Amino acid sequence: ARLPRDAWRERSRERACPAAMAAPTDRVYVADLPPGTDEATVQAVFAAYGNVKWCKKLGGNNALVQFQSPDEAKWIVDNLNGNIAQGFSTPITCEYSTGGGAKGAGPAWSPGCGKGGMGCGMGGGMG
Repeated sequence: ARLPRDAWRERSRERACPAAMAAPTDRVYVADLPPGTDEATVQAVFAAYGNVKWCKKLGGNNALVQFQSPDEAKWIVDNLNGNIAQGFSTPITCEYSTGGGAKGAGPAWSPGCGKGGMGCGMGGGMG
């Protein structure tokens, strides 16, 4: 039985990158933020969608946002990934963060294999 083209791509992505299948966590890695976005803007935009525990603006147009619950983070990934969040002018990429970490310790993160070419295995302490 042949898989539909989209299912084949997704299955290939899963095999190539275990991070793509990361279990839902309360942390979301956000990429493709509009140029010039600062940490306060990230906090304000995502606070409109859920209870933000903390956020950290990373290098480039990326950020890490931790929500009060995995359910809130899941809603963000399911509904904002590839879409324009209220308060932004361009589509963003949202994926579960696969690293551990806590505020003050510099959150560890891994952006998975999404847009931006970071690839699997990238990550580590940032901050």
